[in-house]
Amino acid sequence: MELTSVNTVSQQFDCKVWIQFKWHERGPQDPSAIADWKPAWSPNVDFQNMIDVKTLDAKPAHLRTQPQGCGPVAVYSRIVLQGTFAERFECRQFPMDCQRLHIRAVLWYNPEAVEDVPMSQPFGDSPAMRTIKFESGSCQVYMDSFVQQDSWIMYDRIIVKQGLTDARRNDDGLRFTTLNIYVCLRRKLGFYGWNIMLPIFLLVTISFASFFFEASALSDRLNLTLVVLLTLVAFKFVVSQYLPAASYLTYMDMYLVASFSLVFLVALQNLVAYIIEDPGRASAFNRWSGCALAAAWGVLHVLVLPLAAWRVQRQLDRTQLADDSDGADDKELEPSPL
Repeated sequence: MELTSVNTVSQQFDCKVWIQFKWHERGPQDPSAIADWKPAWSPNVDFQNMIDVKTLDAKPAHLRTQPQGCGPVAVYSRIVLQGTFAERFECRQFPMDCQRLHIRAVLWYNPEAVEDVPMSQPFGDSPAMRTIKFESGSCQVYMDSFVQQDSWIMYDRIIVKQGLTDARRNDDGLRFTTLNIYVCLRRKLGFYGWNIMLPIFLLVTISFASFFFEASALSDRLNLTLVVLLTLVAFKFVVSQYLPAASYLTYMDMYLVASFSLVFLVALQNLVAYIIEDPGRASAFNRWSGCALAAAWGVLHVLVLPLAAWRVQRQLDRTQLADDSDGADDKELEPSPL
């Protein structure tokens, strides 16, 4: 598998995939009749989450070596394709999120047994069919063509799971074999940390400068606070350009909401300090409330953000093994002895 690019906003990725099937069948009775011999089974693959796929090479079932006698022979079939695939991105932990990209392939004419009738026998008017157990061979991720290596960490492990389609999607209640190919990515925090989080941190910290103005200078204090608030609104629009439309809050959204809330409290503190008529009480309120807001901002960065990063690290392994396909009983393929 060769991943080219990932588009979080449109929730799709581009990649090139090599898939080779290998299985054993009984060879022809007469080795001289190899030209007329046809395998009893050949994979008929359909990719369900494809958006735009170009088949670069599709080699039908064939023998690589001349069979010796009528014993078992190794049959090969290969598919090489390049295209764009749809993926539902889970961005709740953005910009520290881990994404599990997958390609879902369905092999038609290989359904499971229905009502204890083995599919190696005819079912109604359908021809004889059978369920196949797949085993994994060599699985590799080629990272040389991945142009977003500065934005993502790509793990070189490929997970292949076999499952079944939903019986409700077939008029006869048949469930067909599926193969799900997974590769995991983790977003690098650097770009968003330097270009979004650091400026927001400095802007909110600058708003604390209003505490050093006289409590009676309401216009000067609110001017500074409102300028910071409007700048944060601009950053919110910038962040939305990196994400698909979603109804939940991401970690970055929570950070922005916390920043908005703190700047709003600073503006409220400016107003309350101005309303207090006693200069001594106004000065004390200004001092202690300012210290409390600054302490809350510090706790957010010293305790809350490291805790969020720790939770992301703990969920990384579960993200790599997660499965959202039709069947909850999908199993990871065992290594193949072939």
